Amino acid sequence: MSLLSVSEYPSLAIEDGLARELDMLEQIKARAQPPLHMVWSADPLCYVAPKAMAPAISGAFEAARSRGVNCHYRTTGGDVVPQGPGILTYSLAFRLPKSDPAAITTAYAEICAPLISALSALGLEARTGAIEGSYCDGAYNVSLGGRKLAGTALRMAVIPRAPGEWAVLGHAMITLTEAALGAFTEVNTLYDAASIKRRIDLATVTSIEGLGLSQAAFRQRLKEALSERYDDALSRPT
Repeated sequence: MSLLSVSEYPSLAIEDGLARELDMLEQIKARAQPPLHMVWSADPLCYVAPKAMAPAISGAFEAARSRGVNCHYRTTGGDVVPQGPGILTYSLAFRLPKSDPAAITTAYAEICAPLISALSALGLEARTGAIEGSYCDGAYNVSLGGRKLAGTALRMAVIPRAPGEWAVLGHAMITLTEAALGAFTEVNTLYDAASIKRRIDLATVTSIEGLGLSQAAFRQRLKEALSERYDDALSRPT
């Protein structure tokens, strides 16, 4: 098994990371090919919301920027999340047939599968499902023991040259360290400033470190899971 196809960027400016994701999506739209992917962390710490949330969160973002908080928007769905040191994201871009009546479910399953496989290889059984009080809550949280380890989001785009297929950009955000959990406190501050009636309960989230796992071992297993799932045929974004 070769891991040469697994692209990893341990320290990207958030603008660079988000731009690389969009480039992956454009490459998938341009031609049929194996899924594109990358594993990355943003640096410095920042807060990222879906563009669809801009009407509700823009004022809070401006106030946060005046306090020196780094805030950005992304093109996928979900909610406000921190990205930065101690937080790992893996991004996937791939095609799905529009004939699939459960395309959204299929897409989320594709995003969650490598993480669940990596954790299984380390002796842990993860599941998907909503967890009340967690960040960016949804049916495709990846959790262990009732605490959320990873959140997922996606975007489905039309392909003009392939009208029977969707181009999908998805990502999973994984908290690696216990220290990084503190970043969710700022999300609650942003909610308050925007008069959004949601709160993140830190008791609902966990981290790779909190699960007693080595970050190095987890990263290795995740890369192996990605490589195995795509039969060593993963393509790297250019």
